[in-house]
Amino acid sequence: MLARKDVIQEGDWIILYESFENVRSVKVTRGELYSNQFGAYRHNDMIGKPYGSKVRTTLHSATSLPL
Repeated sequence: MLARKDVIQEGDWIILYESFENVRSVKVTRGELYSNQFGAYRHNDMIGKPYGSKVRTTLHSATSLPL
């Protein structure tokens, strides 16, 4: 059985809600970027944040990391 975690760690799979129509799954890897039309999401900025937090892209657009 999987244990529930409160914060994102390297190697976790997360769901990025880019918009109401776009949802992506991403494996968090230190030093990596995930890019889309809104900018680039730094994986390092996600590590240590609670699930459900908003993160900003390099262009300062925010998205949510769900539970």
